[in-house]
Amino acid sequence: SKKGKAFAWALLLMLPMIYLINLMLEILSLEDVFAEIFQQLIHLPLGAVSVVLIGPMVEELVFRKGVFGTLMERGISPWLSIFISALLFGVIHGNPVQIGGAFLFGWILAWMYWKSGTIWLSYAAHVFNNLVGVVLTLAVNPETTLLSLSGGVITTLICILFALLWA
Repeated sequence: SKKGKAFAWALLLMLPMIYLINLMLEILSLEDVFAEIFQQLIHLPLGAVSVVLIGPMVEELVFRKGVFGTLMERGISPWLSIFISALLFGVIHGNPVQIGGAFLFGWILAWMYWKSGTIWLSYAAHVFNNLVGVVLTLAVNPETTLLSLSGGVITTLICILFALLWA
């Protein structure tokens, strides 16, 4: 179906976005004040479910349906509504390492919501992002960097070029 293909493409296009956002955060070397709490949380079944499924649903309802939707209903331009909802989404995370990435991710999710007209597309992308984060956190040594995981500087530059051309 047309909607199914849109969901598949949205999720596929999330991979380069996740990579670029996380690479940017790694390069900036900001403090992760919630790293220990996150590690403990995702090792609990209900914690992992909360991070992967429940958190994204609440955040999509609040920031996309609530903030973005209300701004649009009040006649604010789509781009300003996207910016404001993404900015609030970034700031509310309250963790220096997450704010910039959450802002960029919030921008992408608000754009998806605006273009698709359904909360389910941004929710699916949000779940996918959080699932990738949880799986990588559980599967990879915490000392491993994205740069080393992706094969070094040359491979990373090729991946960035591919992601930019593909996105």
